[in-house]
Amino acid sequence: MGGIIIKNIKLFLTTLLCLTLIITFSLNISANEYGEIYETDVVVIGGGVAGITSAISAAENGASVTLLEKNPFLGGKVLLSAGTYLAPGEVNADNEVKYNQPKDLLNIILNDHDEIDRLNRLIAARSIETFSWLQEQGIEFHSPEASGFIKTTESDGRDVAFPLIERAEEVGVDVFIETKGENIIKENNEVIGVEAINTNDNKKKFKADSIIIATGDFVANENKIARHNPEYSELPVGSIYSSTGDGLTLATDIGAATTKMDEIILTPTLESKSYINITSLLRTSLGNSIIINHDGERFTDESQECQALSNEILSEMEANNSDYMYMIFDQNTIDNIPYAEKYIPHAFEGESIEELSDKLRVDKDILKASINEAEKGRKDLVEQPLNKLEEPPYYALNIRPGILATKGGLKVNDRSQVLDKDNNPINNLYAAGDVINCKFDSGYQLGTLLTQSFVTSRTAGIESAINSLNK
Repeated sequence: MGGIIIKNIKLFLTTLLCLTLIITFSLNISANEYGEIYETDVVVIGGGVAGITSAISAAENGASVTLLEKNPFLGGKVLLSAGTYLAPGEVNADNEVKYNQPKDLLNIILNDHDEIDRLNRLIAARSIETFSWLQEQGIEFHSPEASGFIKTTESDGRDVAFPLIERAEEVGVDVFIETKGENIIKENNEVIGVEAINTNDNKKKFKADSIIIATGDFVANENKIARHNPEYSELPVGSIYSSTGDGLTLATDIGAATTKMDEIILTPTLESKSYINITSLLRTSLGNSIIINHDGERFTDESQECQALSNEILSEMEANNSDYMYMIFDQNTIDNIPYAEKYIPHAFEGESIEELSDKLRVDKDILKASINEAEKGRKDLVEQPLNKLEEPPYYALNIRPGILATKGGLKVNDRSQVLDKDNNPINNLYAAGDVINCKFDSGYQLGTLLTQSFVTSRTAGIESAINSLNK
């Protein structure tokens, strides 16, 4: 359930941790340093990509920076992702970019003409320059299809996290792993520091001119999910186990405002036993997968927005009195999306549709008809026909919807300043990434969460450095 990340994800994370720790321990890490008071220009709470990006940006703009991370590793939930990013443009084989207009990205955002809308506009407008900055950090992206949007790294989220971790060392960020922010210190209506504690219960105080909260959402906090959105409280979680909303508590304890706390972002395709999140790339023309029920019937448009697809799958599961549906794809999917190879150990496999249908115990004729309808683009399901599923072996995953992220969070302005309940900035306090209130209002689209994290964290880093250096 909400706080339980089952064995397979933990095994996957363990492998990633070993790789990550090799890098993180080469930084200026002070996990075993037990001084009482530290002074710095900027303190960043959270060591996922939003926190690391904030720290790098602040350091690049002349600030001394300390980063606190409660886990024994850096990188956060991006380590579990496909590493996708949205910006209007395409990347060729030489990693050169042809840019389009930011309004192309805005077209997928529902504009409400309020503070959230202005922040969304900022994300779209700065997505291009942020992408260029990411390339400068050593991250390589490519466009796997002619979509007009930059999509993904060559491998997965490690290709995003590791270059940033190395860059943090280069710019002199001091990193304290296994150190959790416990309280934000506020005096005379100004934030002046952070109280923290490490895994050995040693308390530390960090005095700073600016604080950035980048602790992620509360997707793995069962109590918060049940309180804010009981409808989905029984769904499994397809995210990192440590996303428990720590930063939200830190900020609201000193008067910060939150918004959209009752809104959840669903993912339609968690593997039903391991709860590994199946990347949305499998539901594009590149992945070419279809979703069927236990009769072998295709019942939905796989390419639709995640929330709508999740609800359709949940309805079909209820109608079939089942805990899962099936996602069908072939070897072409693996060839086009190498990241998908990690799903094979969890999949049924057959050298023919007939063999696969036998393993699934579905009618082979109905399954073949479902595939044929998908290839023709049946009008009541999807206008765009799929490519043929014709390259064996064929695969089937047991899939079901789950919780990907929480949409609500801290209310911030377009300078990443945290706002109080009167919509006034809390002096010296910033926030970025999944902890903030701004999620793309049209619903989750592939790459939007990472785009938001990078744009807002760069903004927070720059603004906090300016604030600190002007003291």
